[in-house]
Amino acid sequence: MLNLIYNEWIKIFSRAGTWVMIGILGLTMVGFAFLANHFSAGESNPHWKQELQAENAELKKEIKENPSLKDGYKETITLNDYRIEHNIPGDTGYTVWSYVTDSAGFTILTGLFTIIIAAGIVANEFNWGTIKLLMIRPLSRFQILLSKYITVLLFGFLLLFIYL
Repeated sequence: MLNLIYNEWIKIFSRAGTWVMIGILGLTMVGFAFLANHFSAGESNPHWKQELQAENAELKKEIKENPSLKDGYKETITLNDYRIEHNIPGDTGYTVWSYVTDSAGFTILTGLFTIIIAAGIVANEFNWGTIKLLMIRPLSRFQILLSKYITVLLFGFLLLFIYL
């Protein structure tokens, strides 16, 4: 079974289209990171303490109106009070987590590329006529298709790893 997965893996990476997809994914990632960092250059807010105090007042009103939300709001109020007391402004820069949150929508590219690879694996077996060679081997059809499925999953995880 591992030999089948290895063979499928070799077939995937022997095609130029796979490398083009990885390149597109890499360029998308780098381009989005550059644009997001460039356009979200945060300026420090001189009135951040007043904003936190106003947020705390609003949250206290919400607690009075809806006591079931008390625990979550109390934690936010405590955090805001700590930041005000110790003069800790909010994060104004663009962080890795900001990038992950903002680029989550682009992970659809990894799904699309994985679908393209999955379709190509099976279609190329018929185009090249190698499906007949696979079927005369002492492996069941289930094992052959399972190896293709596992290879596609591994490729999808590889693309996600590259993207994130």
